[in-house]
Amino acid sequence: MEFKDIIGQENLKRVLINSLNEQQISHAYIFCGEDGLGKKTMAKIFSKKLLCKNMNESDCKCKSCMVFENETHPDFFNIKKDGNSIGVDKIRQMQSQIVVSPIYGAKKIFLINDAEKLTKEAQNALLKIMEEPPHYVVIMLVTNNSNMLLETIRSRAIQYNFSKNTRDEVRKYLETKYGENISNINFLISCSDGKIGKVVEIMNTDDINQIRDVVIDYASKIKLMKMNEILNAIDFFTQNKDRIELLLNMMTMFFRDLLILKQTKDYELLTNIDKRDILIHRMDEFSCRELIRNIETITEATKYIRRNVNFGLLLEVMFLKLQEE
Repeated sequence: MEFKDIIGQENLKRVLINSLNEQQISHAYIFCGEDGLGKKTMAKIFSKKLLCKNMNESDCKCKSCMVFENETHPDFFNIKKDGNSIGVDKIRQMQSQIVVSPIYGAKKIFLINDAEKLTKEAQNALLKIMEEPPHYVVIMLVTNNSNMLLETIRSRAIQYNFSKNTRDEVRKYLETKYGENISNINFLISCSDGKIGKVVEIMNTDDINQIRDVVIDYASKIKLMKMNEILNAIDFFTQNKDRIELLLNMMTMFFRDLLILKQTKDYELLTNIDKRDILIHRMDEFSCRELIRNIETITEATKYIRRNVNFGLLLEVMFLKLQEE
């Protein structure tokens, strides 16, 4: 994997490449941004380059790069959380590893994933390392919320913030990876929310098309559903609780497409353009007011789900509201 293989984040890639070219390397970095933006991938590529003897060479085949690709590099330490946190024992182990000089080259890299999960004790122990690290040590903290880190840690590191990918960047990724004839590409782009990592996760879900078909069927027939059918829908959503926000997003996009059709008749604006026939068939069954209300209802339900409100009751209320005239 090389910098050129990452789609988007052009400014960050340029800054990191320049720092390698000029050999202006900090002892600590923070890679910050939402999940799915490529923070961990970027950190690993940067680590690989720092450990490489031919730091600026693309697709290098030196011994360091080869063992890095095989995930057996003795000077690279990938620190991950245990359960829901990274405890002080992990950092103490890191302290014992730091005092040993690099084996292959001039650097020794410690990559801490999900750094916001560092306990207070672990952060204080890490701070002591960062105050006077050996000249060969580089620490990389990957996090989706740098505000969870001590200010004293943040002040001792260079922070790079990752931005969401554009729709064109997500489209480029999909077309490069899966070909240009993807029937549901607009749906995938919208579901990605500007995160290539999220669309990768969706594409790796074997039954995503079946799930989408079921959700669209429930959304399209919501006004005619009897109580037993609503309970079946709630049961289906409960079975897919681990990806509930994706399911709710699918419903929102369906009602949004109906609203667009009613107001513009422009098919090119549709997220579910491959479901055009269903949308056309159902379009006249909803008023614009009902569609706007449905979108607001699902958006509100999504917010409450994030607050861990009673799941089953919340879905029942949502479906009943969606049935209102």
